[in-house]
Amino acid sequence: MPNKGTHIAAGGGLGALVLGIWNLIDQHQKIQRGEQVQIDWRSAALNGFIGSIVGGTFGVLPDLLEPATNFEHRRFFHSLSFAIAAAGGILQLLHRIQNPMVRRLVIVAAVGYGSHLGLDARTVQGLPII
Repeated sequence: MPNKGTHIAAGGGLGALVLGIWNLIDQHQKIQRGEQVQIDWRSAALNGFIGSIVGGTFGVLPDLLEPATNFEHRRFFHSLSFAIAAAGGILQLLHRIQNPMVRRLVIVAAVGYGSHLGLDARTVQGLPII
């Protein structure tokens, strides 16, 4: 069964990857438009670090909301129903957010949370539907 460290590492790793690559894509586009001369690796690393913090925090969030005090701790915040409802809410939220960085952070948070559910789904216990 995945533990707290596994969930933080998975969410953080995915968050760093998503935000770091997004930053590199932005920089590449600026280079193509002539707005930037070369890749700023510090900016990419900083974005990766921020992504790891956000992704790692949201990667452990389901267990903070429903602590693993017993074998059957997985309830609503670990359920497929919550994942579907949250995905719908996130899509609605993304349409309203104007700031591109805030939009990306919301996506990284969702990826971190989803990594937790994905890891838990692969256990014998799985995830509840409701």
